[in-house]
Amino acid sequence: MPRNSIRKRVLSRLKKLIAKQEVEVFIEQFLGGCSSSENSSDDDRLDADYNLALLIERKKLYEELKGKRYLARCNRYRKGYKDEIFQRHFNVTVDENGQNPWLSDLEFKELYRMSRTSFWHIVGLIKDHRKNTKRQAPVEYQFGVFMCYLGRQGSGASNPTLRNMFGIGRGTANTWKKRVVKAIRSIRDEYIKWPDAMERKEIANRINSKLGNLIYFIIGDSAFTNSKTMVAAFKAFNTIPLSNLHQGYNTVAGRCRVTSEHTIGILKVRFPFLKCIPMKIKEGKKTLKRILKTIDCCVILHNILIDTESEEENDRWFVVLSTWADR
Repeated sequence: MPRNSIRKRVLSRLKKLIAKQEVEVFIEQFLGGCSSSENSSDDDRLDADYNLALLIERKKLYEELKGKRYLARCNRYRKGYKDEIFQRHFNVTVDENGQNPWLSDLEFKELYRMSRTSFWHIVGLIKDHRKNTKRQAPVEYQFGVFMCYLGRQGSGASNPTLRNMFGIGRGTANTWKKRVVKAIRSIRDEYIKWPDAMERKEIANRINSKLGNLIYFIIGDSAFTNSKTMVAAFKAFNTIPLSNLHQGYNTVAGRCRVTSEHTIGILKVRFPFLKCIPMKIKEGKKTLKRILKTIDCCVILHNILIDTESEEENDRWFVVLSTWADR
């Protein structure tokens, strides 16, 4: 059963008090006036005047509260964003006092999960996605908050943390993240594609050279069962060890699987959000869709960064990230 709001309960209580006091004032003013003035004392007349004045004040208060939506409003919360915080992060020049940029290249990568060059490259890819004419914050501000969100796990990726870090409003962080997700997914088809005929042939030849003529089968680990389309790894039952032949097959077949596992590991290292997704799956499909869309953005960004950042740079970066993850 739904509960009444505090405002409604206060108004109901005040209305009952007014009705009760109206009866008392009526008795004092009209019925009391019929008695002789000799029998009425000054204290009685003062009480009657006080009750009448109190009734008038309560009626004024009732009408005032009835015209308000809330009994009391909290202090006004900050809105918008602070340019100086973002400009300090994005600045790369030495000021007139010889002070270096606030964030070094490594610190920028730690915060925004990519190099400055890649950051501005992606900003250029999504800056024209705005579909409404309403004035918005600069694209780099919104994208920066989203990347900081992906660069944290658990409560570190919460909206309060982002609000305090960037000095933005209560609903700003959530609004910016939704906009950036839409913008990044708008270029999805350019960076997530199925292999064409030539690429499929190359992949098939590479697998065939390692596993033999098994290009029509799916290779799976021991969690799967063998079928017409699946070749699973051999399982060791109880304490009986696998033969050298079966162990050798598992080793060779596992090389393909390790590659996909490494890909997932790279995604988790670059985007710690994936290690502990700070979202609750509620009833319905809305929250689940939000999670899947965010993961989709991680894959798109990963593919973009493969092209914009060198392999050596990425390797060094992942080694540093892995070190931080072990702390």
